[in-house]
Amino acid sequence: MKIGIDASILEGTRTGVARYLKNILKCWAEDFPEHTYVLYFKNSIPEDSIVKNPVFQCKVSKASDLFKRGIIWQLYTIGVLARNDNLDIFYSPAYLLPLTKLKGKKAVGIWDIYFYVHPNFGSLRTRIYNRIFSKFTASQAGIIFTPSLFDKNEIIKYFKVDPNKVWVTPLAPESKFTPLGDAGKGESFRNKYNFKHKYFLYVGLIINRRFQDVVIKAFQEFLRLNPNEEIGLVIVGPNRTYPFIDIKALIDRFNPQNAIKYIEYFPEDEMVSLYACAYASIYLSSYEGEGIPLKEAMACGLPVITSRVLKEMIGEDEAGYLVNDPASEDELLKVFNSLLNDEVKRAAIIKKSLLQVKKFTWKACARETIQVFYEEAAKRA
Repeated sequence: MKIGIDASILEGTRTGVARYLKNILKCWAEDFPEHTYVLYFKNSIPEDSIVKNPVFQCKVSKASDLFKRGIIWQLYTIGVLARNDNLDIFYSPAYLLPLTKLKGKKAVGIWDIYFYVHPNFGSLRTRIYNRIFSKFTASQAGIIFTPSLFDKNEIIKYFKVDPNKVWVTPLAPESKFTPLGDAGKGESFRNKYNFKHKYFLYVGLIINRRFQDVVIKAFQEFLRLNPNEEIGLVIVGPNRTYPFIDIKALIDRFNPQNAIKYIEYFPEDEMVSLYACAYASIYLSSYEGEGIPLKEAMACGLPVITSRVLKEMIGEDEAGYLVNDPASEDELLKVFNSLLNDEVKRAAIIKKSLLQVKKFTWKACARETIQVFYEEAAKRA
C-alpha cells in the first residue's frame, strides 16, 4: 500500500494529535515496513529519528505562507501536494480533509466533536470552521477513526454518517510511563520543583469543559478546612479557556504555603517523573471520550479522579474515583478526603488501574489502523 499522511502537526509545538501520530508512525516503521508512507509537511522535516526512517518519504510544500495557514492547508494545499502521488490511502489525523480529488480513499481522525455538540465551548472561529467543515469531511471520508465508543456514537448521531465507516482505535500511554519505583528519586524531583511531598496532579489543555477552575476552588476549600495537611496541587497545561478563565488569578486568591502551582509547559523528558511522583491524578470533563493524560497517570501507578463520561477509559471495574458532577466542588472535596483517609481503597484502585491500562497499547492502535487501510484499499482494487 501507498499511504499519504498529513504530518504537518509534527512541526512546531506538539499537542495530543501530534503525539498520536508520532507513536503510530513509530509502530508502522517497526511492524509494517512493507508499505510506502508519504509524509507531507508545510515548512520543514522535523528532526525526529522516527521520520528519518527509510520507510518514510517526506515531501515539503513550496507554497507561499498564505497557503500554509491552518484551514487553507488542510482543505486545499495538501491536496495539491498529494494529488499526483497515486495513493491508496490519504490520511489526515486532524479533523479535516482536502477538497481536492485524490486517487485513493480518504481517511480522517475525528477525536471528539465538542465544537458541534457544545458550540459554547469554543470561539466563533472554531464554531464556524469546525462545525461546517468537520461535518462535511465526515460525509466525504471513506474512513473515520475515533478513540472511543462514546465518540463513535456521537459522530454517528450528529454527523449522520454510515456507522460502518467509523472505526474505534483507542489511544495509549507511551511505554516510558511506568511507576517510579525509587523513592529517593521521587524526593529529589519534588525538591527540585518545590512540590509538596504529596501532590494532586492535573495535566492537560486547560479548557472550560475540563473544570480546572473548579478543581482549584475545591482544593482551596480543602486547604482551608485542613490547614495542617501537607499536600499540594500541580496544574500543567496551556490555558485555552473560552470564555477566558484567569487560572493564575484563581490560584493567587488563596494559596497558603505556595501549595498550588500552575505550570504552562513541563519538560517532556521529565513528564514520567511528574506523574510518578504525584499522589493522585485528576482528569475531569463534561464531554469527552478519551484522555491520554488519564492513561499516562494510570500507567505510572496513580489513582485517577475522573468523570463518569470517561468511564470507558477506566473500565467496568471502575479503576478510578468517579465523579458524577465535575462542576461540584463538594463532590471533589469528598474524593480528596477519601484519597487521603482510606489508603486501602487507594491501593486497590491503583492495582486495578495498572491492569486496566495494559489493555491500551500504541502497537494495537497502529495495527488496527493499518488493517482498516488494508481492507479499504483492497476494496478499491
